[in-house]
Amino acid sequence: MSTKEVRPSWSGRYLLLVVIVSIITGLVGYALRYIFESQPLPNIVPLVIYNSGPSERKYSGPFTLNLEQDTLAWLSLLVTNEGSTEDHELEIEISFSPENIILNVQKKYIPELLRRYVVESRSEMAQFYERLAYLPSQSGLEYRFDLKQFIKTTDQFKHSVLSRARNWTKSSQIRTIYSRLFVLSLDISRCVQERKETQQPEVPRSGILIGGYDPLVMSNEVFQLVQKKGMISSSDAVEIKAIVESYKEGVLFGGINILKFNEVLINKLVLNRVVSVEQVASIVQKAKSAGGVMIGEYNVIILEVELLNALFQNGRITLQEGQCVIDKARGANN
Repeated sequence: MSTKEVRPSWSGRYLLLVVIVSIITGLVGYALRYIFESQPLPNIVPLVIYNSGPSERKYSGPFTLNLEQDTLAWLSLLVTNEGSTEDHELEIEISFSPENIILNVQKKYIPELLRRYVVESRSEMAQFYERLAYLPSQSGLEYRFDLKQFIKTTDQFKHSVLSRARNWTKSSQIRTIYSRLFVLSLDISRCVQERKETQQPEVPRSGILIGGYDPLVMSNEVFQLVQKKGMISSSDAVEIKAIVESYKEGVLFGGINILKFNEVLINKLVLNRVVSVEQVASIVQKAKSAGGVMIGEYNVIILEVELLNALFQNGRITLQEGQCVIDKARGANN
């Protein structure tokens, strides 16, 4: 009995070839991704800050506050490269609603030598565009637009930040800001002297003022006060600190998300029956409707001041203790 050699058909050979090519292509692609992803990358961080206009709502709590607000309509776009390597072909564009007009554009390049890499720049009635050939690591741009009208909502402007590396627009942070929000009549020196006499350490400052106040200082002062008055335990404080320090999303001040801090702290105060659910609902509503500085739809200054109001109303702090917390957060020029 003779045996007959079986040979693969052309279709079988073709299928085998396709499989081999697919495997090789996949391996090459994986290797290239590994090589490129392991390389240092740029990290372009866009930040939009705008003044949405004077607020008609006035603070009516127990603390003495005088409201002073910025009456100029403006928007600032900051673009920084916080990565460890440069980026190329950076394009920046912003447009406003048709009824608005760009009255003036102020540009700041950090360092100033960065101006040499501007390839194209143009400004029209309600639109601005600029392209840079190169953006080194640890450098940045700032554009301030003086406008005809205040921006009330984020749908009244559109911005894009693109580069050869990627589309950075979606990673943008947006803040609504009022300059010099509060000017307090109580002498701040009394609170500073109190800190020196009790040898309390100076709380860290973020270096970013909202309405003339450092929200990081105010948050730290509130945190210290509730611990000092026994409203949270030492284990509560450790838990809050760990949660907040590990949460790096949203708008950060000194590496801290102030809204997350308030959320965790207020929840703990509710659990400890320091403030009621109804009081929290009122605090949140006032912070959302206060106008002024808006971070994630909340006025963080009003949020913490209203929390102090609730603590004062519940007999947990004195008027002077609450006032000192606010005063210590004031900027050096206020």
